[in-house]
Formats: sequence, structure tokens, C-alpha cells
Amino acid sequence: MPTALRLGIITTCLLLAACGPKDPARMKSGEELYDYYCRSCHVERNLGARLERLPSDRAQLKPHELVLMIRHDYTQPSRHPDIRLPQLSPEQADAVAQYAYKLRHQGN
Repeated sequence: MPTALRLGIITTCLLLAACGPKDPARMKSGEELYDYYCRSCHVERNLGARLERLPSDRAQLKPHELVLMIRHDYTQPSRHPDIRLPQLSPEQADAVAQYAYKLRHQGN
């Protein structure tokens, strides 16, 4: 196989791989992690994609409580359905917790 053809095939494969869905293990920002792991469930539960319809009388979880919930399934059923995302690194869990807290704290 000619070298130019091999290089063309390799380049095409690399470009196609870059266009695929982003690997969540490589995500770092709270926003992209929230969008990947949390957003769809919040929409399904009618809380709003950015928690804009979360009832105002609902107690706000603190970021460290969100991290415990995300990493270790520490939750009170009345406050949040069971969720556990052990695949998130401590840094990722903190990033998504800080982002979710900011969404709620800033009132969107």
C-alpha cells in the first residue's frame, strides 16, 4: 500500500475519532460533567435543565454534600433520588458539585 494512502487512512481515522462523543473520563469542567451525567434526569423530573424549576422551598445541598452524594451515594431520599457515580474522580465530583451549587445559588 502506498505511503500517501496509508497516511490518508490514518488521518481520516484520527479525524473521525475526534468527532465522536467525548469520553466522560476526560471531562474536567463542571458544566460538561453536569450536562453528561445530571441534566437529562433533572429535565425528566421537571426540575429544569439548569435547575430553574427546582422548588424554592427545597433545601440547598452544600457542595461537599453533593460530592458525598455523587461519589458515595450519601443522600436523603426526600432531597435527591439515589445516585452514585464512582467513576468520577474526586476532582470531577467536586467540579460538578460546584457547578450544580452555583446554578442553584445564582438562581440561574
